[in-house]
Amino acid sequence: MKIKSKSESNINKFREPALLLGTAMLALLAAGCQGSADESSGKKKTAAVSAEVSACMKADGAWVDKYIGIRGDVFTGGRMYDQWWDEISIEAPTTDHPLWATRDTEGEVVNNSSGTATWSCSECHGWDYKGKDGFNGPGAAHYTGFDGILQIQDNDIAQVFCSIKSMKDHNFGEILEDREILDLTAFITDPDFGMQDLAAIYNDDLTAKGDAVSGADLYSGAGCDGSSCHGSDGKAQEEWLGDLSNENPAEFSHKVLFGHAGQGAMPAFEDTPDNFQLTVEGADILAYSQTLPQSTKKDPGTQVSGDVVLGGLLYDHWIDVLGPAATTPTSLNPLYARSLGTNVPTIADSWRCKECHGWDYKGKDGAYGSGSSHYTGFMGIAYAKDNKTAAQVQKIIAEGFIDPANGQTVHKFGQYLSPTQLSALAAFVFNGVIDDETYIGSTTGVTYANPIAGKDLYVFSPGSKVPKPSCSGCHGANGNTIDFSGNNIVNNNCSGKASGTLAEYLADMSGENPWEALHKTRFGQPGVPEMPSVVAMGYTDMDAADIVAYIQTLAKATVCP
Repeated sequence: MKIKSKSESNINKFREPALLLGTAMLALLAAGCQGSADESSGKKKTAAVSAEVSACMKADGAWVDKYIGIRGDVFTGGRMYDQWWDEISIEAPTTDHPLWATRDTEGEVVNNSSGTATWSCSECHGWDYKGKDGFNGPGAAHYTGFDGILQIQDNDIAQVFCSIKSMKDHNFGEILEDREILDLTAFITDPDFGMQDLAAIYNDDLTAKGDAVSGADLYSGAGCDGSSCHGSDGKAQEEWLGDLSNENPAEFSHKVLFGHAGQGAMPAFEDTPDNFQLTVEGADILAYSQTLPQSTKKDPGTQVSGDVVLGGLLYDHWIDVLGPAATTPTSLNPLYARSLGTNVPTIADSWRCKECHGWDYKGKDGAYGSGSSHYTGFMGIAYAKDNKTAAQVQKIIAEGFIDPANGQTVHKFGQYLSPTQLSALAAFVFNGVIDDETYIGSTTGVTYANPIAGKDLYVFSPGSKVPKPSCSGCHGANGNTIDFSGNNIVNNNCSGKASGTLAEYLADMSGENPWEALHKTRFGQPGVPEMPSVVAMGYTDMDAADIVAYIQTLAKATVCP
Protein backbone atom coordinates (compact mmCIF):
# COMPACT_ATOMS: atom_id res chain seq x y z
CA MET A 1 0.00 0.00 0.00
CA LYS A 2 1.64 3.24 -1.06
CA ILE A 3 0.85 6.63 0.41
CA LYS A 4 -1.15 8.75 -1.98
CA SER A 5 0.67 11.85 -3.22
CA LYS A 6 -0.92 15.26 -3.70
CA SER A 7 -1.01 14.66 -7.45
CA GLU A 8 -3.14 11.55 -6.93
CA SER A 9 -5.79 13.33 -4.89
CA ASN A 10 -7.58 16.63 -5.34
CA ILE A 11 -5.87 18.16 -2.32
CA ASN A 12 -6.57 21.76 -3.36
CA LYS A 13 -10.30 21.42 -3.83
CA PHE A 14 -13.00 20.21 -1.46
CA ARG A 15 -14.68 17.06 -2.78
CA GLU A 16 -18.06 16.50 -1.15
CA PRO A 17 -18.48 12.95 0.22
CA ALA A 18 -21.80 11.22 0.67
CA LEU A 19 -21.64 11.44 4.47
CA LEU A 20 -18.88 12.27 6.94
CA LEU A 21 -18.31 12.48 10.70
CA GLY A 22 -21.02 11.70 13.28
CA THR A 23 -22.23 8.83 15.35
CA ALA A 24 -21.65 6.00 12.89
CA MET A 25 -17.89 6.02 13.47
CA LEU A 26 -18.26 6.29 17.20
CA ALA A 27 -20.84 3.57 17.49
CA LEU A 28 -18.36 1.14 16.00
CA LEU A 29 -15.20 2.46 17.57
CA ALA A 30 -16.79 2.57 20.99
CA ALA A 31 -17.98 -0.98 20.42
CA GLY A 32 -14.32 -1.90 20.37
CA CYS A 33 -14.40 -1.41 24.12
CA GLN A 34 -16.67 -4.43 24.30
CA GLY A 35 -13.84 -6.59 23.03
CA SER A 36 -11.01 -7.59 25.31
CA ALA A 37 -7.37 -6.68 24.92
CA ASP A 38 -4.87 -9.51 24.80
CA GLU A 39 -3.00 -8.65 27.99
CA SER A 40 -0.22 -11.14 27.30
CA SER A 41 0.53 -9.85 23.82
CA GLY A 42 -0.30 -6.19 24.44
CA LYS A 43 -2.58 -6.08 21.41
CA LYS A 44 -5.19 -3.37 21.35
CA LYS A 45 -8.93 -3.97 21.52
CA THR A 46 -10.83 -5.10 18.47
CA ALA A 47 -14.50 -5.64 17.79
CA ALA A 48 -16.75 -6.76 14.99
CA VAL A 49 -16.57 -4.33 12.07
CA SER A 50 -18.61 -3.56 9.00
CA ALA A 51 -17.81 -5.05 5.61
CA GLU A 52 -16.32 -1.75 4.43
CA VAL A 53 -14.00 -1.45 7.42
CA SER A 54 -13.08 -5.12 7.24
CA ALA A 55 -12.07 -4.75 3.60
CA CYS A 56 -10.00 -1.69 4.42
CA MET A 57 -8.25 -3.48 7.29
CA LYS A 58 -7.32 -6.36 5.01
CA ALA A 59 -5.98 -3.99 2.36
CA ASP A 60 -4.34 -1.34 4.52
CA GLY A 61 -3.88 -2.89 7.96
CA ALA A 62 -0.26 -3.96 7.50
CA TRP A 63 0.66 -0.56 6.03
CA VAL A 64 -1.00 1.26 8.94
CA ASP A 65 0.77 -0.89 11.55
CA LYS A 66 4.12 -0.32 9.83
CA TYR A 67 3.93 3.41 9.27
CA ILE A 68 1.82 4.70 12.19
CA GLY A 69 4.95 5.37 14.25
CA ILE A 70 7.01 6.60 11.31
CA ARG A 71 4.70 8.89 9.37
CA GLY A 72 1.75 9.41 11.71
CA ASP A 73 2.07 12.95 13.12
CA VAL A 74 0.02 13.44 16.28
CA PHE A 75 0.40 17.23 16.15
CA THR A 76 -0.90 17.54 12.61
CA GLY A 77 -3.69 15.13 13.53
CA GLY A 78 -4.61 17.27 16.55
CA ARG A 79 -4.88 20.37 14.39
CA MET A 80 -6.94 18.46 11.84
CA TYR A 81 -9.31 17.49 14.65
CA ASP A 82 -9.89 21.22 15.06
CA GLN A 83 -10.33 22.36 11.44
CA TRP A 84 -8.92 19.85 8.97
CA TRP A 85 -9.62 22.04 5.94
CA ASP A 86 -7.43 24.85 7.29
CA GLU A 87 -4.64 22.50 8.32
CA ILE A 88 -4.35 20.81 4.91
CA SER A 89 -5.27 23.92 2.91
CA ILE A 90 -8.37 22.83 1.05
CA GLU A 91 -11.66 24.60 0.51
CA ALA A 92 -13.96 24.43 3.51
CA PRO A 93 -17.47 23.00 3.13
CA THR A 94 -20.22 25.58 3.43
CA THR A 95 -23.34 23.44 3.73
CA ASP A 96 -24.42 21.59 6.86
CA HIS A 97 -22.74 18.26 7.47
CA PRO A 98 -25.12 15.50 6.25
CA LEU A 99 -25.16 13.86 9.69
CA TRP A 100 -25.86 17.17 11.44
CA ALA A 101 -29.58 16.47 11.13
CA THR A 102 -29.13 13.41 13.37
CA ARG A 103 -27.90 15.42 16.36
CA ASP A 104 -30.07 15.57 19.48
CA THR A 105 -32.63 18.32 18.96
CA GLU A 106 -34.83 17.32 21.90
CA GLY A 107 -32.43 18.36 24.67
CA GLU A 108 -32.64 21.43 26.88
CA VAL A 109 -30.39 23.31 24.47
CA VAL A 110 -30.22 22.72 20.72
CA ASN A 111 -26.91 23.34 18.97
CA ASN A 112 -27.91 25.53 16.05
CA SER A 113 -24.49 25.85 14.45
CA SER A 114 -24.59 25.59 10.69
CA GLY A 115 -22.38 25.36 7.63
CA THR A 116 -18.63 25.01 8.01
CA ALA A 117 -18.73 24.73 11.82
CA THR A 118 -20.68 21.47 11.62
CA TRP A 119 -17.73 19.76 9.90
CA SER A 120 -15.24 20.21 12.73
CA CYS A 121 -14.51 17.01 14.64
CA SER A 122 -14.53 19.05 17.84
CA GLU A 123 -18.08 20.26 17.24
CA CYS A 124 -19.45 16.73 17.57
CA HIS A 125 -16.90 15.03 19.82
CA GLY A 126 -15.85 17.94 22.01
CA TRP A 127 -12.60 19.70 22.82
CA ASP A 128 -12.19 17.27 25.69
CA TYR A 129 -12.89 14.32 23.34
CA LYS A 130 -15.79 13.13 25.51
CA GLY A 131 -18.72 14.32 23.38
CA LYS A 132 -22.05 14.18 25.19
CA ASP A 133 -20.32 12.89 28.33
CA GLY A 134 -18.01 15.85 28.77
CA PHE A 135 -17.74 19.60 28.26
CA ASN A 136 -20.35 19.46 25.48
CA GLY A 137 -22.84 17.50 27.59
CA PRO A 138 -26.59 18.20 27.91
CA GLY A 139 -27.23 21.89 28.46
CA ALA A 140 -24.00 23.07 26.84
CA ALA A 141 -24.30 25.47 23.92
CA HIS A 142 -22.45 22.98 21.67
CA TYR A 143 -24.29 19.86 22.84
CA THR A 144 -25.10 17.45 20.01
CA GLY A 145 -25.68 14.11 21.73
CA PHE A 146 -22.82 12.49 19.81
CA ASP A 147 -20.32 10.25 21.59
CA GLY A 148 -16.73 11.15 22.34
CA ILE A 149 -13.59 9.42 21.11
CA LEU A 150 -11.48 9.28 24.27
CA GLN A 151 -12.87 5.87 25.14
CA ILE A 152 -11.60 4.32 21.88
CA GLN A 153 -7.98 5.43 22.27
CA ASP A 154 -6.82 1.85 22.94
CA ASN A 155 -8.74 0.30 20.04
CA ASP A 156 -6.88 -1.53 17.28
CA ILE A 157 -4.99 1.11 15.30
CA ALA A 158 -5.87 -0.25 11.87
CA GLN A 159 -9.52 -0.40 12.91
CA VAL A 160 -9.45 3.26 13.91
CA PHE A 161 -7.75 4.21 10.65
CA CYS A 162 -10.23 2.26 8.52
CA SER A 163 -13.24 3.52 10.45
CA ILE A 164 -12.19 7.06 9.60
CA LYS A 165 -11.39 6.18 6.00
CA SER A 166 -13.99 3.64 4.91
CA MET A 167 -16.86 3.31 7.34
CA LYS A 168 -20.18 3.88 5.67
CA ASP A 169 -21.42 7.42 6.33
CA HIS A 170 -17.99 8.32 7.72
CA ASN A 171 -15.72 7.68 4.74
CA PHE A 172 -13.00 10.29 4.96
CA GLY A 173 -11.17 8.37 2.28
CA GLU A 174 -13.29 10.34 -0.17
CA ILE A 175 -11.60 13.58 0.82
CA LEU A 176 -8.38 12.95 2.74
CA GLU A 177 -5.15 11.30 1.70
CA ASP A 178 -4.10 8.14 3.52
CA ARG A 179 -1.20 9.96 5.17
CA GLU A 180 -3.61 12.59 6.51
CA ILE A 181 -5.91 9.93 7.91
CA LEU A 182 -2.80 8.36 9.44
CA ASP A 183 -2.14 11.67 11.23
CA LEU A 184 -5.68 11.69 12.63
CA THR A 185 -5.26 8.07 13.69
CA ALA A 186 -1.99 8.85 15.45
CA PHE A 187 -3.67 11.71 17.32
CA ILE A 188 -6.48 9.43 18.50
CA THR A 189 -4.44 6.34 19.40
CA ASP A 190 -1.16 7.65 20.82
CA PRO A 191 -1.65 7.74 24.62
CA ASP A 192 1.62 9.55 25.31
CA PHE A 193 1.69 12.41 22.81
CA GLY A 194 -1.77 12.34 21.25
CA MET A 195 -5.24 12.82 22.69
CA GLN A 196 -5.20 13.21 26.48
CA ASP A 197 -7.77 13.05 29.27
CA LEU A 198 -8.03 16.72 30.12
CA ALA A 199 -9.40 15.89 33.58
CA ALA A 200 -5.73 16.05 34.58
CA ILE A 201 -5.66 19.72 33.58
CA TYR A 202 -8.71 21.33 35.15
CA ASN A 203 -11.35 20.73 37.81
CA ASP A 204 -15.08 20.21 37.37
CA ASP A 205 -15.60 23.93 37.97
CA LEU A 206 -13.22 24.63 35.04
CA THR A 207 -10.43 26.03 37.23
CA ALA A 208 -6.91 24.85 36.46
CA LYS A 209 -5.15 22.26 38.61
CA GLY A 210 -1.73 23.76 37.92
CA ASP A 211 0.54 26.42 39.36
CA ALA A 212 0.13 29.92 37.93
CA VAL A 213 3.65 31.00 38.86
CA SER A 214 5.21 28.14 36.91
CA GLY A 215 2.74 28.83 34.13
CA ALA A 216 3.91 32.43 33.89
CA ASP A 217 7.48 31.24 33.29
CA LEU A 218 6.30 28.81 30.61
CA TYR A 219 4.21 31.51 28.97
CA SER A 220 7.06 33.99 28.66
CA GLY A 221 9.68 31.30 27.98
CA ALA A 222 7.78 30.10 24.93
CA GLY A 223 7.41 33.63 23.59
CA CYS A 224 3.64 33.77 24.06
CA ASP A 225 4.02 37.24 25.53
CA GLY A 226 5.33 38.71 22.29
CA SER A 227 3.31 41.51 20.72
CA SER A 228 2.81 39.44 17.57
CA CYS A 229 1.51 36.53 19.66
CA HIS A 230 -0.75 36.99 22.69
CA GLY A 231 1.05 39.79 24.49
CA SER A 232 2.07 40.08 28.11
CA ASP A 233 -1.57 40.50 29.16
CA GLY A 234 -3.04 37.96 26.72
CA LYS A 235 -4.97 40.69 24.89
CA ALA A 236 -2.99 40.99 21.64
CA GLN A 237 -5.29 38.75 19.62
CA GLU A 238 -8.98 39.27 18.90
CA GLU A 239 -9.91 36.59 21.44
CA TRP A 240 -8.24 37.27 24.74
CA LEU A 241 -6.53 34.36 26.44
CA GLY A 242 -8.22 35.26 29.71
CA ASP A 243 -11.60 34.68 28.07
CA LEU A 244 -10.78 31.40 26.33
CA SER A 245 -8.89 29.85 29.25
CA ASN A 246 -11.71 30.57 31.69
CA GLU A 247 -14.69 29.91 29.44
CA ASN A 248 -13.38 26.86 27.57
CA PRO A 249 -10.30 25.34 29.21
CA ALA A 250 -10.77 22.22 27.06
CA GLU A 251 -10.31 24.13 23.79
CA PHE A 252 -7.51 26.15 25.35
CA SER A 253 -5.64 22.99 26.45
CA HIS A 254 -6.12 21.28 23.09
CA LYS A 255 -4.61 24.24 21.25
CA VAL A 256 -1.76 24.55 23.73
CA LEU A 257 -0.88 20.91 23.08
CA PHE A 258 -1.38 20.72 19.32
CA GLY A 259 -1.35 24.28 18.04
CA HIS A 260 -3.92 26.18 16.01
CA ALA A 261 -5.10 24.72 12.71
CA GLY A 262 -3.49 26.32 9.67
CA GLN A 263 -1.47 28.81 11.72
CA GLY A 264 2.19 27.96 12.05
CA ALA A 265 2.63 30.98 14.31
CA MET A 266 0.77 29.07 17.05
CA PRO A 267 2.95 25.95 17.49
CA ALA A 268 2.33 22.78 19.45
CA PHE A 269 3.84 23.19 22.90
CA GLU A 270 4.49 19.47 23.26
CA ASP A 271 6.50 19.46 20.06
CA THR A 272 9.16 21.70 21.61
CA PRO A 273 12.72 20.72 22.66
CA ASP A 274 11.97 21.13 26.37
CA ASN A 275 9.72 18.04 26.29
CA PHE A 276 6.54 19.84 27.28
CA GLN A 277 4.18 17.61 29.30
CA LEU A 278 0.47 18.37 29.08
CA THR A 279 -0.57 16.98 32.44
CA VAL A 280 1.98 19.09 34.31
CA GLU A 281 3.03 22.15 32.33
CA GLY A 282 -0.34 22.21 30.55
CA ALA A 283 -2.13 22.65 33.87
CA ASP A 284 0.39 25.33 34.88
CA ILE A 285 0.01 27.42 31.75
CA LEU A 286 -3.78 27.14 31.99
CA ALA A 287 -3.60 28.31 35.62
CA TYR A 288 -1.58 31.36 34.60
CA SER A 289 -3.77 32.17 31.59
CA GLN A 290 -6.85 32.10 33.79
CA THR A 291 -5.36 35.01 35.77
CA LEU A 292 -5.09 37.20 32.66
CA PRO A 293 -7.66 39.97 32.00
CA GLN A 294 -11.03 39.03 30.58
CA SER A 295 -12.99 41.21 28.22
CA THR A 296 -16.44 42.55 28.96
CA LYS A 297 -17.93 41.10 25.80
CA LYS A 298 -20.61 38.45 26.16
CA ASP A 299 -20.84 35.26 24.16
CA PRO A 300 -23.80 35.56 21.75
CA GLY A 301 -25.13 32.35 23.28
CA THR A 302 -25.65 34.13 26.60
CA GLN A 303 -27.46 37.16 25.20
CA VAL A 304 -31.12 37.39 26.15
CA SER A 305 -33.56 39.84 24.67
CA GLY A 306 -35.72 41.40 27.33
CA ASP A 307 -36.22 44.44 29.55
CA VAL A 308 -33.37 44.25 32.10
CA VAL A 309 -34.86 46.96 34.31
CA LEU A 310 -38.22 45.22 34.41
CA GLY A 311 -36.38 42.00 35.23
CA GLY A 312 -34.62 43.70 38.15
CA LEU A 313 -37.95 44.89 39.52
CA LEU A 314 -39.50 41.44 39.11
CA TYR A 315 -36.52 39.90 40.91
CA ASP A 316 -37.19 42.22 43.84
CA HIS A 317 -40.96 41.68 44.20
CA TRP A 318 -42.85 40.54 41.12
CA ILE A 319 -46.20 40.56 42.97
CA ASP A 320 -45.86 44.30 43.64
CA VAL A 321 -44.76 44.90 40.02
CA LEU A 322 -47.86 43.20 38.64
CA GLY A 323 -50.14 44.84 41.23
CA PRO A 324 -53.86 44.02 40.95
CA ALA A 325 -53.15 41.98 37.79
CA ALA A 326 -51.02 39.50 39.76
CA THR A 327 -52.17 35.94 40.37
CA THR A 328 -51.05 35.77 43.97
CA PRO A 329 -49.77 32.46 45.38
CA THR A 330 -51.91 31.19 48.25
CA SER A 331 -49.39 28.93 49.94
CA LEU A 332 -45.74 28.98 50.94
CA ASN A 333 -43.29 28.38 48.10
CA PRO A 334 -42.74 24.57 48.13
CA LEU A 335 -39.00 25.13 47.79
CA TYR A 336 -38.95 26.11 51.44
CA ALA A 337 -39.34 22.45 52.29
CA ARG A 338 -35.68 22.19 51.25
CA SER A 339 -34.53 25.35 53.06
CA LEU A 340 -31.64 24.89 55.47
CA GLY A 341 -32.56 28.04 57.39
CA THR A 342 -34.95 28.53 60.29
CA ASN A 343 -36.63 31.69 59.05
CA VAL A 344 -40.03 31.11 57.45
CA PRO A 345 -41.11 34.20 55.50
CA THR A 346 -44.64 35.28 54.66
CA ILE A 347 -46.28 33.57 51.70
CA ALA A 348 -45.64 36.58 49.45
CA ASP A 349 -42.00 36.92 50.51
CA SER A 350 -41.36 33.20 49.98
CA TRP A 351 -42.04 33.77 46.29
CA ARG A 352 -39.65 36.72 45.94
CA CYS A 353 -36.53 35.80 43.95
CA LYS A 354 -34.33 37.88 46.24
CA GLU A 355 -35.50 35.96 49.32
CA CYS A 356 -33.66 32.85 48.18
CA HIS A 357 -30.94 34.28 45.94
CA GLY A 358 -30.09 37.43 47.83
CA TRP A 359 -29.75 41.12 47.05
CA ASP A 360 -26.15 40.40 46.04
CA TYR A 361 -27.29 37.53 43.78
CA LYS A 362 -25.02 35.03 45.56
CA GLY A 363 -27.52 33.21 47.76
CA LYS A 364 -25.84 30.98 50.34
CA ASP A 365 -22.42 32.21 49.20
CA GLY A 366 -23.13 35.86 49.90
CA ALA A 367 -24.85 38.12 52.44
CA TYR A 368 -27.66 35.55 52.84
CA GLY A 369 -25.16 32.91 53.88
CA SER A 370 -25.16 30.79 57.02
CA GLY A 371 -25.89 32.97 60.04
CA SER A 372 -28.17 35.36 58.18
CA SER A 373 -31.83 35.49 59.21
CA HIS A 374 -32.59 35.01 55.50
CA TYR A 375 -30.36 31.96 55.07
CA THR A 376 -31.90 29.20 52.95
CA GLY A 377 -28.92 27.28 51.60
CA PHE A 378 -29.94 27.97 48.01
CA MET A 379 -27.48 29.08 45.34
CA GLY A 380 -27.46 32.55 43.91
CA ILE A 381 -28.28 33.51 40.35
CA ALA A 382 -24.69 34.60 39.84
CA TYR A 383 -23.94 30.86 39.70
CA ALA A 384 -26.56 30.37 36.99
CA LYS A 385 -25.13 33.22 34.94
CA ASP A 386 -21.67 31.64 35.00
CA ASN A 387 -22.65 27.97 34.65
CA LYS A 388 -25.88 27.82 32.67
CA THR A 389 -26.85 28.82 29.16
CA ALA A 390 -29.50 31.44 28.49
CA ALA A 391 -31.92 28.78 27.30
CA GLN A 392 -31.42 26.75 30.47
CA VAL A 393 -32.09 29.76 32.69
CA GLN A 394 -35.22 30.70 30.77
CA LYS A 395 -36.52 27.15 31.05
CA ILE A 396 -35.79 26.89 34.78
CA ILE A 397 -37.63 30.17 35.45
CA ALA A 398 -40.62 29.32 33.29
CA GLU A 399 -41.02 25.54 33.70
CA GLY A 400 -39.15 24.89 36.93
CA PHE A 401 -37.48 21.63 37.77
CA ILE A 402 -38.32 18.41 39.58
CA ASP A 403 -37.44 18.28 43.26
CA PRO A 404 -35.70 14.90 43.67
CA ALA A 405 -36.87 14.73 47.29
CA ASN A 406 -40.54 14.40 46.40
CA GLY A 407 -40.85 14.42 42.61
CA GLN A 408 -42.74 17.72 42.74
CA THR A 409 -42.18 20.40 40.08
CA VAL A 410 -40.95 23.55 41.78
CA HIS A 411 -39.79 27.03 40.69
CA LYS A 412 -42.45 27.13 37.97
CA PHE A 413 -42.95 30.87 37.52
CA GLY A 414 -44.56 30.42 34.13
CA GLN A 415 -47.83 29.93 36.00
CA TYR A 416 -47.65 33.52 37.27
CA LEU A 417 -45.63 35.53 34.74
CA SER A 418 -46.17 36.31 31.07
CA PRO A 419 -43.60 35.38 28.38
CA THR A 420 -42.48 39.02 28.27
CA GLN A 421 -41.95 39.07 32.03
CA LEU A 422 -40.12 35.73 31.97
CA SER A 423 -37.81 37.04 29.24
CA ALA A 424 -37.18 40.16 31.32
CA LEU A 425 -36.14 38.03 34.31
CA ALA A 426 -33.79 35.96 32.16
CA ALA A 427 -32.35 39.14 30.63
CA PHE A 428 -31.75 40.48 34.13
CA VAL A 429 -29.88 37.31 35.13
CA PHE A 430 -27.51 37.52 32.17
CA ASN A 431 -27.28 41.24 31.50
CA GLY A 432 -28.21 42.90 34.78
CA VAL A 433 -26.49 40.85 37.48
CA ILE A 434 -23.20 42.34 38.62
CA ASP A 435 -20.54 41.27 41.09
CA ASP A 436 -21.39 43.46 44.07
CA GLU A 437 -17.97 42.81 45.59
CA THR A 438 -16.65 45.33 43.07
CA TYR A 439 -18.50 47.98 45.07
CA ILE A 440 -19.36 46.49 48.47
CA GLY A 441 -17.31 44.43 50.91
CA SER A 442 -18.75 40.92 51.04
CA THR A 443 -18.48 40.65 54.84
CA THR A 444 -18.09 44.26 56.00
CA GLY A 445 -20.82 45.88 53.90
CA VAL A 446 -18.49 48.82 53.34
CA THR A 447 -19.18 50.53 50.04
CA TYR A 448 -16.09 51.09 47.88
CA ALA A 449 -17.32 54.20 46.10
CA ASN A 450 -17.11 57.98 46.07
CA PRO A 451 -19.72 59.70 48.31
CA ILE A 452 -18.73 63.12 46.97
CA ALA A 453 -19.64 62.07 43.42
CA GLY A 454 -22.70 60.36 44.88
CA LYS A 455 -23.90 63.59 46.47
CA ASP A 456 -24.00 65.38 43.13
CA LEU A 457 -25.96 62.51 41.62
CA TYR A 458 -28.32 62.38 44.60
CA VAL A 459 -29.07 66.09 44.57
CA PHE A 460 -28.85 66.67 40.81
CA SER A 461 -27.84 70.22 41.59
CA PRO A 462 -27.83 72.95 38.90
CA GLY A 463 -25.07 72.22 36.47
CA SER A 464 -25.83 68.52 36.17
CA LYS A 465 -25.12 67.21 32.69
CA VAL A 466 -28.70 66.14 32.04
CA PRO A 467 -31.67 67.24 34.15
CA LYS A 468 -33.15 64.17 35.77
CA PRO A 469 -35.47 63.42 38.67
CA SER A 470 -33.89 64.34 41.98
CA CYS A 471 -33.47 61.70 44.70
CA SER A 472 -33.49 64.52 47.23
CA GLY A 473 -36.80 65.75 45.85
CA CYS A 474 -38.49 62.67 47.30
CA HIS A 475 -36.20 61.55 50.11
CA GLY A 476 -35.16 64.99 51.26
CA ALA A 477 -31.76 66.58 51.52
CA ASN A 478 -30.99 64.47 54.58
CA GLY A 479 -32.67 61.30 53.31
CA ASN A 480 -35.25 61.27 56.13
CA THR A 481 -38.42 62.38 54.38
CA ILE A 482 -39.55 58.80 53.68
CA ASP A 483 -39.80 56.38 56.59
CA PHE A 484 -39.43 52.80 55.31
CA SER A 485 -40.55 51.36 58.65
CA GLY A 486 -44.13 52.43 58.08
CA ASN A 487 -44.19 54.44 61.31
CA ASN A 488 -44.47 57.71 59.35
CA ILE A 489 -41.76 59.52 61.27
CA VAL A 490 -40.35 62.35 59.17
CA ASN A 491 -37.09 64.09 60.13
CA ASN A 492 -37.14 62.24 63.49
CA ASN A 493 -40.27 64.12 64.49
CA CYS A 494 -41.76 61.82 67.12
CA SER A 495 -44.82 63.94 67.85
CA GLY A 496 -47.69 61.59 68.71
CA LYS A 497 -45.47 58.49 68.52
CA ALA A 498 -45.10 56.00 71.34
CA SER A 499 -41.82 55.82 73.21
CA GLY A 500 -39.39 53.40 71.64
CA THR A 501 -40.79 53.85 68.12
CA LEU A 502 -38.06 53.89 65.47
CA ALA A 503 -38.03 55.05 61.88
CA GLU A 504 -35.94 53.72 58.98
CA TYR A 505 -34.37 56.24 56.64
CA LEU A 506 -32.08 55.94 53.64
CA ALA A 507 -28.96 55.92 55.80
CA ASP A 508 -30.37 53.15 57.99
CA MET A 509 -31.43 50.94 55.12
CA SER A 510 -28.26 51.47 53.06
CA GLY A 511 -26.04 50.95 56.09
CA GLU A 512 -27.70 47.72 57.17
CA ASN A 513 -28.22 46.32 53.68
CA PRO A 514 -26.06 48.10 51.07
CA TRP A 515 -26.75 45.28 48.60
CA GLU A 516 -30.48 46.03 48.67
CA ALA A 517 -29.77 49.74 48.40
CA LEU A 518 -27.59 49.20 45.34
CA HIS A 519 -30.17 46.96 43.67
CA LYS A 520 -33.02 49.40 44.25
CA THR A 521 -30.89 52.33 43.15
CA ARG A 522 -30.09 50.53 39.92
CA PHE A 523 -33.60 49.23 39.15
CA GLY A 524 -36.11 51.20 41.22
CA GLN A 525 -38.85 50.20 43.65
CA PRO A 526 -41.48 47.63 42.54
CA GLY A 527 -44.93 49.21 42.22
CA VAL A 528 -43.60 52.72 42.89
CA PRO A 529 -43.02 54.49 39.57
CA GLU A 530 -41.91 57.61 41.47
CA MET A 531 -38.74 55.67 42.39
CA PRO A 532 -36.98 55.42 39.02
CA SER A 533 -34.12 53.22 37.86
CA VAL A 534 -30.78 54.96 37.42
CA VAL A 535 -29.90 52.24 34.89
CA ALA A 536 -32.87 53.37 32.80
CA MET A 537 -31.64 56.96 33.14
CA GLY A 538 -28.28 56.04 31.66
CA TYR A 539 -26.12 56.02 34.77
CA THR A 540 -23.39 53.45 35.29
CA ASP A 541 -23.14 50.86 38.05
CA MET A 542 -20.35 52.95 39.54
CA ASP A 543 -22.70 55.94 39.62
CA ALA A 544 -25.22 53.83 41.52
CA ALA A 545 -22.56 52.73 44.00
CA ASP A 546 -21.51 56.37 44.50
CA ILE A 547 -25.11 57.24 45.35
CA VAL A 548 -25.24 54.42 47.92
CA ALA A 549 -21.95 55.59 49.41
CA TYR A 550 -23.41 59.07 49.81
CA ILE A 551 -26.76 58.11 51.34
CA GLN A 552 -24.86 56.04 53.91
CA THR A 553 -23.54 59.37 55.23
CA LEU A 554 -26.99 60.93 55.72
CA ALA A 555 -28.99 61.28 58.93
CA LYS A 556 -30.00 58.10 60.75
CA ALA A 557 -33.17 57.52 62.73
CA THR A 558 -33.25 57.88 66.49
CA VAL A 559 -35.53 56.10 68.95
CA CYS A 560 -38.51 58.16 70.02
CA PRO A 561 -38.20 59.15 73.69
